This record gives sequence, structure tokens and C-alpha cells, in this order.
Amino acid sequence: MDRKKYIDKLTDQLKDWDDELITLESKVDMVKSELKIEYQKQLLDVKKKIESAKSKLKELKNTNGTTFDEIKTAASKSFRELGESIEIAVQKYK
Repeated sequence: MDRKKYIDKLTDQLKDWDDELITLESKVDMVKSELKIEYQKQLLDVKKKIESAKSKLKELKNTNGTTFDEIKTAASKSFRELGESIEIAVQKYK
């Protein structure tokens, strides 16, 4: 996959995850107080991972050549971990 398509793919994925986070946050507001704290901590973790992924995406947009390949590897890992965290959160809130 070429550089532009890869960056576009990650950008679209982050937009989807941001939307999913908004949905999850609204569900947390309706949870009983004892569970609410646990869920809020989990959502905070997801938010931190989203910010990390956004940072990696920004780095990708500003690099090329061998540096791009190195950052692409780190970005792929960051996005994979974020996807797993969101999936876990979605399953808890069903």
C-alpha cells in the first residue's frame, strides 16, 4: 500500500474510533456509579491510545523514505493496540 493510501486509511480509522468513543462515553453516563468509575478509567485509557495514534499519524504525514517505514511500524502497533482496546470496551458496554 502506498504512503498516501496508508495515511488515508489510518485517518479514516481514527475518525471511526473517535465516533465509537463518543458513543461509549454516552453509555457510561447511564451506568450505575460503582461501575461508572471502572468504565471511565477504561475510556481514559482508550483516549490516551487515540492521542498516541494521532501523534503517530501526524509523524507519518511529516516523514518519507526510510523514516516513514520505521514510523509506519510503530504506528501499526499503536493502531492495533487501540483497536483491541476499543473492541474490549465495546464488548463491556453491550
